[in-house]
Amino acid sequence: LGDVYKRQLLPQARDFLGDDIRLTANGQSGPEGLVLDALDLRAAAVQLSGSFALAADGRPQRFALNGEIGAEDGSPVTLPFGDGPTLRQAVIAAQFDADQGEDVTATVTLADFVRPDVTVGIGELGLRGTIATSGTRAVDLNLNAALSQLVFTDPALQSAVGDEVTATTRIAWTEGEDVVLDRLDLQGSDYSAQVDATLTPGGGTSVVTAEGRAGITDLSRLTPLAGADLTGRADLGFTLSADLLGGSFAVTAQGSTTDLALGIEQLDPVIGGDAVLDLAVNRSQAGLEVETFSLTNDQIRLSASGLLADDAGRIEYDAQLANSGAFTGAEGGPLAIAGAVQRLPDGFEVTGFGGGQDLATGIAQADALLTGDTRLDVSLLLGERMLLRDATITNPALSVQAEGNLTDGARDLRASVTLDNSGAPLGASGGPVTVNLRAVQDGTAYVLDLDGEGQNIGTGQALADEVLRGTTTFAAEGRFDQGQLRLNSATVDGASVTASASGLIADGATDLDFRARLASLSQVVAQAPSGPVTASGSVRQLEGGALALTIDADGPGGTVARVSGRVGLPGGAVDLD
Repeated sequence: LGDVYKRQLLPQARDFLGDDIRLTANGQSGPEGLVLDALDLRAAAVQLSGSFALAADGRPQRFALNGEIGAEDGSPVTLPFGDGPTLRQAVIAAQFDADQGEDVTATVTLADFVRPDVTVGIGELGLRGTIATSGTRAVDLNLNAALSQLVFTDPALQSAVGDEVTATTRIAWTEGEDVVLDRLDLQGSDYSAQVDATLTPGGGTSVVTAEGRAGITDLSRLTPLAGADLTGRADLGFTLSADLLGGSFAVTAQGSTTDLALGIEQLDPVIGGDAVLDLAVNRSQAGLEVETFSLTNDQIRLSASGLLADDAGRIEYDAQLANSGAFTGAEGGPLAIAGAVQRLPDGFEVTGFGGGQDLATGIAQADALLTGDTRLDVSLLLGERMLLRDATITNPALSVQAEGNLTDGARDLRASVTLDNSGAPLGASGGPVTVNLRAVQDGTAYVLDLDGEGQNIGTGQALADEVLRGTTTFAAEGRFDQGQLRLNSATVDGASVTASASGLIADGATDLDFRARLASLSQVVAQAPSGPVTASGSVRQLEGGALALTIDADGPGGTVARVSGRVGLPGGAVDLD
């Protein structure tokens, strides 16, 4: 038949069947149906032999078929469909005889089945069940499948699925009724799923409904797929209803996670432990609706609901932390934040507002400013750029306002901080102070510009507090890059003192030059003569962390002093000339 049919076949089918196609058939067709007592097909890559019979209504009466796909030399065979998958061998066998009863069996084995995205080294499919021989058409089949030596081209899928999967299920169908998938049991390495499902055709589409449970004992296998360093365990019950052609679906899930972690040091302590998840989501022509989402453990209670369409929509959320310091490992009071994520034509707007009692960051100086009731209010725009529209933090001791561009590579943040007690971060008392800061990203570095003003600034040290009496202004300009601050200029200007400095501040490499003027030495040393004092010098950090000082000073009455040496030596020792 090769010359007859070759011209009518698609190119991939021509290669599959070859030039020499031999068909032997012995049977008859009539009012009672079709009977082939002998069937033998031989071509380049396929052999099929056996017999079958169909009744007049198309119902199978019997079949006994055996087939094999493969090349004589064992080389891969390209199959004549899809994107040209190949296999080394496939063996097929099927048996049914209505005269002997309703039992049907079939087996399929595959070797080295290869698609562009996946290779199946060994595949085995077994089917056993019944085909109704009279009355309403019906089948009831038990299926067993095993795939091993799985190799995915995508490493993320390889990690998630593994190299071996087995499945068992019961498939039942009665004419005019749904297709039933009963007790599907899917087993892989560290994961499993059990599902009951139905397929309902009609209206030009098919609707799948399913209910089941899925568990995974090692979430780390999903790390490449999720793009996060997942660990922990999860167990979820779920329901699903989906229109296969229309694209709409509804999903619910309830279950738990244990020791969940995402590899984010600040977040993992909050979402770990034993957590409970409750989710209900549906998609329709209106968009994606989150009916219910909640995640609860002993640290956090998070809930959300709302609707997102292609260019609009809004999701409202509510989050409560039992310990506001959980992100940093500190102990603090509770924090509650509520807000919304609103979809805009060019991105998302995220808002959040709330507050808490005795908030904690793990930084003692900051925590001293967060005692009592602190309120938060934040507004962000997320799209091609990340814009901080406004952020405010307020309590009786502190007021912070910030805004700017947070887009990576183009960050430009402006902030203003006001303290009622300038000494609070140091555990001291003082008057109010306001600090304004701008930070602009420049490659890997940030260009910093700071200025401020305070009244009776407090440091907790009597001499310093004395010279900072009255109004003091200050400013600084510099560049921070990879842990080093290059100080272009820093100035302090008060009623009693003026000072300036420049240089490098870095761990192990500090190198500063400074100048200062004190209006009167007697302000800080009661027995000293009145009159101004000027000083200039340098501070250099030495190997081992000690500081080398050089100071030249001129005081009242022509007093001159020069000091040089080292401070901060082991044991607190000082070595001065």
